[in-house]
Amino acid sequence: MLEDEAEVKALCNRNKLASNEIDVPVVLLQSGKTFDLDFSVKVNTEQLNVSSGGSHLLGIAVRCSEYFAAITRTLLVNPTNFEKQAYAWMYSLHKKVVESLVAG
Repeated sequence: MLEDEAEVKALCNRNKLASNEIDVPVVLLQSGKTFDLDFSVKVNTEQLNVSSGGSHLLGIAVRCSEYFAAITRTLLVNPTNFEKQAYAWMYSLHKKVVESLVAG
């Protein structure tokens, strides 16, 4: 799914990979009241209006050979007090989960 074929070839040459070993299977941008947290969500054709505020979910996943990595970010634009409190609660929950992880 990488768009620029020359960029893919250059990346593969630098890292001694075959061009079919690199892929961007997921690019995610969601906003407004229609969120779906599943990575297989279909692309929405609605225009993104960041200036009106709200929550925006951005994500990307990359596959290289057998390695798969994904990163997602939440952006709050002019959040309400409720959105701030909900995000702070979820963030504290996330920290506790990460702190409880143990090796093995």
